[in-house]
Amino acid sequence: MKRILIVLLILCAGVTKAQDNSHNLNIITAPGAYNDGFNVGVQWDFQMGIPYIGVELFHFAELNDITYNHVVLRAGVGYEIGNPVGVQWRGNIGFRGGRVFRTGHQGPFALLGLEIGAQMTLPSGLYGKLVYGRDTKTDSAIWHEDDHTVDSVFIGIGVRM
Repeated sequence: MKRILIVLLILCAGVTKAQDNSHNLNIITAPGAYNDGFNVGVQWDFQMGIPYIGVELFHFAELNDITYNHVVLRAGVGYEIGNPVGVQWRGNIGFRGGRVFRTGHQGPFALLGLEIGAQMTLPSGLYGKLVYGRDTKTDSAIWHEDDHTVDSVFIGIGVRM
């Protein structure tokens, strides 16, 4: 019985510690899109226990032969578990909304989507993340086409501050 109480106390301490506010800065890329060239982005998140907000800047040098950039505001909910002196895990789900900029074309174009992800944080504050995003974009107007939806998988590495 004593061991069970000790384990429960450690787990509760881990969950409580894991829900502290934190700033997170990371570099992301969508490796599945490398057929169209290298891409890279930067994300900043403010995780407030369960809710989070963030900003994403993304650059794709020659997507469909036109430079692609986007600025996205992100907001959602997540939950973190783990040992306060060990590895911590966080899952999240949220909304994405922003603007797409295409070099040489009048814009900006709208972007609206959803994201779901997982993050593993080491005791040092370094972490890795995997995120699936589904965005509807209006930049296809350049080619006189209807809006299109893009499924992306992002991987990222970062540091918790």
